[in-house]
Amino acid sequence: MPSTPTQFLLGDTFLELKAEGLLVRQRNSAVGLEMEVPYEEILPVRTQQQPARQIKSFVIYILSLLAASTYPWHAWVSTGQTKHLIMWGLLLALSALNTWLRYDTLWPACTLHTARLTLRLGRRPWRFRAFREFAVALELRATDYLRQEYAQINPLGPIDYQLHRLRWLHHLDVLTAAELQTLSTRLTGRVSLDPLKLMGQELETPYVN
Repeated sequence: MPSTPTQFLLGDTFLELKAEGLLVRQRNSAVGLEMEVPYEEILPVRTQQQPARQIKSFVIYILSLLAASTYPWHAWVSTGQTKHLIMWGLLLALSALNTWLRYDTLWPACTLHTARLTLRLGRRPWRFRAFREFAVALELRATDYLRQEYAQINPLGPIDYQLHRLRWLHHLDVLTAAELQTLSTRLTGRVSLDPLKLMGQELETPYVN
């Protein structure tokens, strides 16, 4: 069985699954950011791929190269028509500069969404598979952590607080409906907390021995 990834690096962004949260480290020429987001604030996890925005510039540059290749460069050089050479040279240089400056926008971008954090990562399509695998590993790690830390019950402790915690875990899809029902019954001794109605009167749900 293949191991799940615990680290992911894309561009200037480094992500790592720590014991109690997701470590985010971003570096660029101006500022640096480092923070650890607790697993309590991670779920739900969602990934998104945004389409390339400047693909038209790249297409225009390629078409310019193709068009330039059809012109009689040798005839212009031999006849001294330097104006045409200068014009096409400037056009190709500007197109190349524009393509280079907008290189990152030529590729689709990937975004990681969590409950409290949205990370827009670099545009590297060859890293999308690793990115999705890391997102799955993050969701599994957060789910396991919440189950271990918050799905334990104690009938001698505060009942209402523990019931609220179980419902929170169910809302995050950490617990299934069946698991929520089972743990609630073990905690309260009652199959359901909803009152029974008989002859127009509300009765307490019977307790389970």
